[in-house]
Amino acid sequence: MSELIRSAAPRIELNSATTAWQGEQTETLRRRAALVFLLLAALLTLLALLDIFVLHAGAVVTSEVSRWYWPLEWFVPASLALAGVVVLKWPDTTSRIESFVCAVLVLAVLVSAFSDAAFLAGSAPTRTNGLLLFVAAVLPWRVRYQAIAAATAALAYPIFVLAARSTIPEVATSWMQVPEASRDRAVQGAIAAALVAGASVVVSHVLYSVRTELRKAQKLGNYVIDRDLGKGGMGQVYVAHHALIRRPTAVKVMNTDPTRSEEMLGRFEREVQLSANLTHPNTITVYDFGRAADSDTFYYAMEYLEGLDLQRLVDRDGPLPPDRACYILRQACGSLGEAHRAGILHRDVKPSNIFLTERGGIYDFVKVLDFGLAKDIGPVEQELTRAGQVFGTPLYIAPELARGKSSVEGSADIYSLGCVAFFMLTGRTPFEGGSPYDVVAKHLNVPPEAPSTKTSQDIPAELDEAILRCLGKQPEDRFPDMESLVDAIAAIDFDPPWSSDRARAWWLQHPPATGDSKPPKSNES
Repeated sequence: MSELIRSAAPRIELNSATTAWQGEQTETLRRRAALVFLLLAALLTLLALLDIFVLHAGAVVTSEVSRWYWPLEWFVPASLALAGVVVLKWPDTTSRIESFVCAVLVLAVLVSAFSDAAFLAGSAPTRTNGLLLFVAAVLPWRVRYQAIAAATAALAYPIFVLAARSTIPEVATSWMQVPEASRDRAVQGAIAAALVAGASVVVSHVLYSVRTELRKAQKLGNYVIDRDLGKGGMGQVYVAHHALIRRPTAVKVMNTDPTRSEEMLGRFEREVQLSANLTHPNTITVYDFGRAADSDTFYYAMEYLEGLDLQRLVDRDGPLPPDRACYILRQACGSLGEAHRAGILHRDVKPSNIFLTERGGIYDFVKVLDFGLAKDIGPVEQELTRAGQVFGTPLYIAPELARGKSSVEGSADIYSLGCVAFFMLTGRTPFEGGSPYDVVAKHLNVPPEAPSTKTSQDIPAELDEAILRCLGKQPEDRFPDMESLVDAIAAIDFDPPWSSDRARAWWLQHPPATGDSKPPKSNES
């Protein structure tokens, strides 16, 4: 596995976005704990008021015992209300809040268990159970704190029952009157306390695990995942945003094949490196790259685009007029030309990898996407693909790539771009067949026809000639570079030429439908 990724990929725990997320979770726990305390205080206050008028069946509230019963009856709601106010002000970290909440809860559980065992003559511990279940259901805290409170309740109730029977005369007298019934009631209460305590721990564990897994699934480094966007050639793509600056982002996560993880990771790393070194405005911008903590999930973040790629645009609205096609081609040539000058070959130029968006009020602004199959064509090259392996899409693949040649030049991208131009003008690809093998065979052996023969549009002869030259079977038959292709396109006279203003008017009349732009389909490829 690449040492660059292992050493440079940032861990989630160490970045500032995680610090911000932890701060949010601390405040969530603080507010939730305060709400729980205040609600429980209100609930137990109502129960205490009811006890003033109607005592529980079997309660022993006479003579000396009554002096302690009512203060304890009011102590729990009063202490919970005070804790609800304190927790909003004092603890400053998640662990301190959890410790404080646990201490308050244990105290309330002890008092409630003592009250149930001593003054209610071994009746079922309803208040203790209610406290445990309520807290387990709504507090996003770690399971060990819930376990402490649960163990306290499970052990305290039977201990207090035995202690009350031995030390409180009124309780002993009640037991002597109906010993078997009292014993059965106490045993049932102890079993109920243990069962409810165990169930509360299970509930707390399940809820905390779900929250934790959801948080892990929704965060990658500095980025918070918002929704699924689509599947690309090498991984899943998500719509996300930066946790601190809130910038919309598309995040691509690598899919790893256990049998080829080294190769896949190498290609994924290279895609990031090559894309990050390109600065042309018509090339997709890569913001960041990293690895998720405690896993081998590698990802990179790129700019988020809204609009349509050429594939869906032509499928939806039909072939483009020649002036618009040339306007788009010139921008794509600019992006690929910079890549070629940097020694990078795209190798997968196709309509779905050429995206139309808006940037700074400029419409029909082209972004070339997905350098996942890009290859360094400089003097030093790491062979990260198997010998003879064919890359690219059959409908747009250059003959030399179809042959699996190990040494290819930028002319392969020129061929693919010629296929894209043919598709834009006609809505069809230069070669079609019943299978990918048929299509590849035609790329290798069948001369292409001019786009003007496949459409009713009036296509300038110069544009026909330029596209046919792009589709030359041999690299030397094509334009020598992207700049030469741009010059040939620029020499074609359109009156009036396509412009950003015309593009803006067109998009206002043909906005992307909800089902079309998901937005954006851009970063899916």
